[in-house]
Amino acid sequence: MFLLSFSVPTSTLDAYPERYLAAWNQRNIANALAVVHPKVHWVDPLLPEPLTDHDGAAAFFGGAWQGFPRAARRSPSVLTGYSRLRGM
Repeated sequence: MFLLSFSVPTSTLDAYPERYLAAWNQRNIANALAVVHPKVHWVDPLLPEPLTDHDGAAAFFGGAWQGFPRAARRSPSVLTGYSRLRGM
């Protein structure tokens, strides 16, 4: 087994929730997929199996947007406290 490890700047991780939520709210599949790694492993208890690529992610976004046409995501207050939870 090969394990690859790399460092991601904290600022990139801290900015991710806002980037994801902004992409979600634009309801543009290209923008939504831009914030998802092409080889994602996305586990959601409401899905029959994990999403593992952009095709699965695109189907997820499309289905959610169709099923909930007026739903908008906003950054919950728990995300703004993320740095405190990490002990930063």
